[in-house]
Amino acid sequence: MLPLVILSGNSDMATIPLTQYIFESQFSTNYTLAFSSYLLASLPMLIVYIIAQKWIISGVTQGAIK
Repeated sequence: MLPLVILSGNSDMATIPLTQYIFESQFSTNYTLAFSSYLLASLPMLIVYIIAQKWIISGVTQGAIK
């Protein structure tokens, strides 16, 4: 909510969730644009997880075995 209040006049400095919020209006939602932006926002996290999956899983199992 804070970025929405602070950056209300300047759309050049909007954060990713704030930009995604623009796709949802009061009476309609552009689902194609909204879901594609959600996919693009989550894509870097998925790529990092796929690359580091071996180390993440080993860390979780080592912490559970204690």
